[in-house]
Amino acid sequence: MPQLGSLKSSPPPIARGQHYREVQLSMFGRPGPEWIVEALFTGIDGIGHASLMRASDHSQRKTLSLAVLNERRRFTPIPGGTPAGEPTPAPALV
Repeated sequence: MPQLGSLKSSPPPIARGQHYREVQLSMFGRPGPEWIVEALFTGIDGIGHASLMRASDHSQRKTLSLAVLNERRRFTPIPGGTPAGEPTPAPALV
């Protein structure tokens, strides 16, 4: 019989429109930036990837493997993100 501590739950599926925050604090102790999943794709190597854009500056983008985005030591999902299919509001200009 497996012990309760040895069971690993699978991470929730990643979907377009979900928001994630980098866990590590910035140099000045501020929370890490928030990223929005813009697209999901499988690379030519067969590994799943997510294309992300920064919530506060849509010109900043990066691509990560789904495994990295699922690492809770690096990223945490933010509840209440924009559901896939709905437009993400542009950041306000100040």
